[in-house]
Amino acid sequence: MKERRKILLLRAIEVALAADLALFVWALLGEGLVIRGADGKKALSITDVLRPLWAFWILLLARVSLGVRWATPERIQAYRRGPRRWIVRLAAPVLVFLAVATAGEGLARAFRSQDRTEGEKLIAGRQDEAGPLRPNYETVVEEVSVHTNSEGFRDDEFAPEKPPGEFRILAVGDSFTFGNKVAQGETWPQQLERILLLETGRPVQVINAGRWGLDTRDEMNELRKWAPKYSPDAVLLAYVHNDVTSETPVHPADRNLYEKSHLYRLLRERVFQAEYAVGRRQRFDFTGDNPGWVESREALAEFGDLGRERGFRPLVVLFPYMKEWKEEEDRKNQAILVCTLGEIGLAGLDLMPAYEPFDRKELQVPPYPGASEDHHPNGKGYAIAARAIADWLYEIHVLDPQVRKTSH
Repeated sequence: MKERRKILLLRAIEVALAADLALFVWALLGEGLVIRGADGKKALSITDVLRPLWAFWILLLARVSLGVRWATPERIQAYRRGPRRWIVRLAAPVLVFLAVATAGEGLARAFRSQDRTEGEKLIAGRQDEAGPLRPNYETVVEEVSVHTNSEGFRDDEFAPEKPPGEFRILAVGDSFTFGNKVAQGETWPQQLERILLLETGRPVQVINAGRWGLDTRDEMNELRKWAPKYSPDAVLLAYVHNDVTSETPVHPADRNLYEKSHLYRLLRERVFQAEYAVGRRQRFDFTGDNPGWVESREALAEFGDLGRERGFRPLVVLFPYMKEWKEEEDRKNQAILVCTLGEIGLAGLDLMPAYEPFDRKELQVPPYPGASEDHHPNGKGYAIAARAIADWLYEIHVLDPQVRKTSH
């Protein structure tokens, strides 16, 4: 009877090993085992990429330890002569792969950027009603202090309902608008607001609704919610060349792997970099063959339609990519964007002429460790952008040039 209990325990551990591996695959390729609240939102995730993998090794260690402890000469001979010998040999490569994957995943998570972790926390806490980021939140992102207001924006507090007499501008964009690596007051929306308040002498509100990682389609999806709520008089959409980058995996399994496995994300990004280096992939492809550009162009057309529908001036500001500007390829892409805006019927400002007199290293934020340079502007770069945007708003009569003070 005692021998039978030992065998049953060993078999139970083997079943648990198989079930745990199934959970690991499920966590990688799907959502995993999730408990949801009454509102349908995720309340607790039981399976994560690493949890079933660590559990597998614990169960395997228990199975091997008990097997060795309860081994008898007769059982050892049966393993050596029977078919289980081949099972052990076939399982060895799988175990080696799982061991390497576990260690690699753990190292990738342990040494990844803490700033990226904070950014993911901000985005994970977003509320559809309030905006893209967690409201009233303070953290440090890329060594810079960040705080959000009650609407979930990286901006000062403001009333959602536009006060009488206020001219309201909504700034929409990605990390160039959010202001990665610059202080809260150095973002171009806040610098633009200070300029306009000083020069017009009237209440002007420039809302920074930027969030890193957005492309033109994402910005349009967010704007459809924000325009009715904030009633802007004008919307400045900051367009950056990486809006046309089409790197999102097509297959759901690949997308889940990329989002959930930091080791897979690291390896996949290195493959992308190698493809760029040998010319197999273009970083910014402004042709009809690139689905990213096709979708971005369609979203720009919808931007104009939404402006007419909601009664705001749809305006596009073209930021050069700070790594490549002044290079021939970047100039060509800027020209394509200017031409496209003209075809769509959108007013656009190309910031490249404003940046031309400067060396790009004067206008870039410090690079990441190990990188030669960064593609985001620094506070000076955003100040130049804010000045150019203010001049342009007077020029195209979004703001009355007659009220402009000449002291600047």
